[in-house]
Amino acid sequence: MHFTASQQKGILFILVFFQLAVVYHVLDRWLHPVQAYDFSAFEEKFYTRYDSIQSYLQQADSNRVVLQDPRPPAQIQASPLAPALPLKRSPQPGDQARRLININTATLEELTALPRIGPKMAARIVEYRSQHGAFAAKKEITKVRGIGAKTYEQIQHLITVE
Repeated sequence: MHFTASQQKGILFILVFFQLAVVYHVLDRWLHPVQAYDFSAFEEKFYTRYDSIQSYLQQADSNRVVLQDPRPPAQIQASPLAPALPLKRSPQPGDQARRLININTATLEELTALPRIGPKMAARIVEYRSQHGAFAAKKEITKVRGIGAKTYEQIQHLITVE
Protein backbone atom coordinates (compact mmCIF):
# COMPACT_ATOMS: atom_id res chain seq x y z
CA MET A 1 0.00 0.00 0.00
CA HIS A 2 1.44 3.36 -0.99
CA PHE A 3 0.58 6.70 0.54
CA THR A 4 0.96 10.09 -1.05
CA ALA A 5 3.28 12.65 0.51
CA SER A 6 0.41 14.56 2.12
CA GLN A 7 -1.07 11.32 3.54
CA GLN A 8 2.35 10.38 4.98
CA LYS A 9 2.59 13.80 6.64
CA GLY A 10 -0.91 13.39 8.08
CA ILE A 11 -0.14 9.94 9.49
CA LEU A 12 3.17 11.18 10.92
CA PHE A 13 1.38 14.15 12.53
CA ILE A 14 -1.22 11.84 14.14
CA LEU A 15 1.47 9.47 15.46
CA VAL A 16 3.61 12.28 16.87
CA PHE A 17 0.56 13.94 18.45
CA PHE A 18 -0.50 10.63 20.03
CA GLN A 19 3.01 10.00 21.41
CA LEU A 20 3.12 13.52 22.89
CA ALA A 21 -0.26 12.95 24.53
CA VAL A 22 0.95 9.68 26.07
CA VAL A 23 4.15 11.31 27.33
CA TYR A 24 2.17 14.22 28.79
CA HIS A 25 -0.22 11.81 30.54
CA VAL A 26 2.64 9.74 32.01
CA LEU A 27 4.48 12.84 33.21
CA ASP A 28 1.30 14.29 34.69
CA ARG A 29 0.63 11.08 36.67
CA TRP A 30 4.27 10.94 37.78
CA LEU A 31 4.42 14.58 38.90
CA HIS A 32 0.88 14.72 40.30
CA PRO A 33 -0.05 11.24 41.60
CA VAL A 34 -3.72 10.56 42.25
CA GLN A 35 -4.28 10.19 45.96
CA ALA A 36 -6.65 7.58 47.27
CA TYR A 37 -9.74 9.03 48.91
CA ASP A 38 -10.62 7.89 52.39
CA PHE A 39 -14.32 7.02 52.43
CA SER A 40 -14.45 5.98 56.10
CA ALA A 41 -16.08 9.23 57.27
CA PHE A 42 -18.74 8.95 54.57
CA GLU A 43 -19.35 5.28 55.36
CA GLU A 44 -19.71 6.01 59.06
CA LYS A 45 -22.26 8.73 58.36
CA PHE A 46 -24.10 6.49 55.87
CA TYR A 47 -24.32 3.52 58.23
CA THR A 48 -25.40 5.76 61.10
CA ARG A 49 -28.33 6.97 59.02
CA TYR A 50 -28.99 3.48 57.64
CA ASP A 51 -29.07 1.95 61.12
CA SER A 52 -31.32 4.70 62.49
CA ILE A 53 -33.77 4.22 59.62
CA GLN A 54 -33.78 0.45 60.19
CA SER A 55 -34.44 0.96 63.90
CA TYR A 56 -37.25 3.41 63.15
CA LEU A 57 -38.90 1.07 60.67
CA GLN A 58 -38.74 -1.84 63.08
CA GLN A 59 -40.20 0.19 65.92
CA ALA A 60 -42.86 1.88 63.78
CA ASP A 61 -44.20 -1.27 62.16
CA SER A 62 -43.18 -4.60 63.65
CA ASN A 63 -44.98 -6.43 60.81
CA ARG A 64 -42.95 -4.72 58.09
CA VAL A 65 -40.19 -6.76 56.47
CA VAL A 66 -37.15 -4.55 55.86
CA LEU A 67 -34.21 -4.95 53.51
CA GLN A 68 -31.18 -6.95 54.49
CA ASP A 69 -28.13 -5.02 55.67
CA PRO A 70 -25.69 -4.69 52.71
CA ARG A 71 -22.65 -5.08 54.97
CA PRO A 72 -21.04 -8.48 55.47
CA PRO A 73 -22.01 -10.14 58.78
CA ALA A 74 -18.52 -9.75 60.23
CA GLN A 75 -18.65 -5.99 59.68
CA ILE A 76 -22.08 -5.73 61.31
CA GLN A 77 -20.83 -7.42 64.48
CA ALA A 78 -17.68 -5.26 64.58
CA SER A 79 -19.51 -1.98 63.99
CA PRO A 80 -20.37 -0.03 67.15
CA LEU A 81 -23.12 1.72 65.16
CA ALA A 82 -25.05 -1.44 64.29
CA PRO A 83 -28.18 -2.08 66.34
CA ALA A 84 -28.65 -5.37 68.12
CA LEU A 85 -32.06 -5.72 66.44
CA PRO A 86 -32.63 -8.31 63.71
CA LEU A 87 -33.05 -6.78 60.26
CA LYS A 88 -35.55 -9.26 58.90
CA ARG A 89 -38.44 -10.78 60.80
CA SER A 90 -39.94 -14.08 59.78
CA PRO A 91 -43.70 -14.02 59.24
CA GLN A 92 -45.71 -15.29 62.16
CA PRO A 93 -49.12 -16.95 62.24
CA GLY A 94 -51.91 -14.41 62.22
CA ASP A 95 -49.88 -11.76 60.39
CA GLN A 96 -51.62 -12.49 57.08
CA ALA A 97 -55.12 -12.09 58.51
CA ARG A 98 -54.16 -8.87 60.25
CA ARG A 99 -52.72 -7.26 57.14
CA LEU A 100 -55.41 -8.15 54.58
CA ILE A 101 -57.02 -5.06 53.13
CA ASN A 102 -60.54 -5.28 51.74
CA ILE A 103 -60.32 -3.37 48.47
CA ASN A 104 -64.10 -2.90 48.44
CA THR A 105 -64.14 -0.91 51.70
CA ALA A 106 -60.56 0.35 52.13
CA THR A 107 -59.87 4.04 52.61
CA LEU A 108 -57.25 5.96 50.64
CA GLU A 109 -54.79 5.63 53.54
CA GLU A 110 -55.25 1.87 53.73
CA LEU A 111 -54.78 1.49 49.98
CA THR A 112 -51.59 3.57 49.96
CA ALA A 113 -50.13 1.15 52.53
CA LEU A 114 -50.02 -1.47 49.75
CA PRO A 115 -46.77 -1.80 47.79
CA ARG A 116 -46.65 0.11 44.47
CA ILE A 117 -49.91 1.93 45.35
CA GLY A 118 -49.48 5.65 45.86
CA PRO A 119 -52.09 8.34 46.55
CA LYS A 120 -53.04 8.75 42.88
CA MET A 121 -53.41 5.01 42.32
CA ALA A 122 -55.46 4.69 45.52
CA ALA A 123 -57.73 7.47 44.25
CA ARG A 124 -58.14 5.59 40.94
CA ILE A 125 -59.14 2.44 42.83
CA VAL A 126 -61.75 4.31 44.86
CA GLU A 127 -63.02 6.04 41.71
CA TYR A 128 -63.24 2.72 39.83
CA ARG A 129 -65.06 1.18 42.81
CA SER A 130 -67.59 4.02 42.88
CA GLN A 131 -68.24 3.84 39.12
CA HIS A 132 -68.32 0.05 38.64
CA GLY A 133 -69.39 -1.19 42.06
CA ALA A 134 -67.63 -3.60 44.37
CA PHE A 135 -64.88 -5.87 43.11
CA ALA A 136 -66.13 -9.43 42.65
CA ALA A 137 -62.65 -10.98 42.71
CA LYS A 138 -59.17 -9.82 43.69
CA LYS A 139 -57.95 -10.15 40.08
CA GLU A 140 -60.53 -7.55 39.01
CA ILE A 141 -58.33 -4.81 40.48
CA THR A 142 -56.15 -5.12 37.36
CA LYS A 143 -58.94 -3.36 35.44
CA VAL A 144 -57.97 -0.15 37.25
CA ARG A 145 -55.75 1.95 34.97
CA GLY A 146 -52.14 1.65 36.08
CA ILE A 147 -52.41 -1.66 37.92
CA GLY A 148 -50.79 -4.36 35.85
CA ALA A 149 -49.60 -7.87 36.38
CA LYS A 150 -46.49 -6.85 38.35
CA THR A 151 -48.42 -4.70 40.79
CA TYR A 152 -51.11 -7.35 41.20
CA GLU A 153 -48.44 -9.98 41.84
CA GLN A 154 -47.06 -7.91 44.71
CA ILE A 155 -50.40 -7.06 46.34
CA GLN A 156 -52.52 -10.16 45.73
CA HIS A 157 -51.57 -11.77 49.04
CA LEU A 158 -52.33 -8.52 50.92
CA ILE A 159 -55.84 -7.83 49.61
CA THR A 160 -59.26 -9.42 49.91
CA VAL A 161 -62.77 -8.75 48.53
CA GLU A 162 -64.88 -10.10 51.41
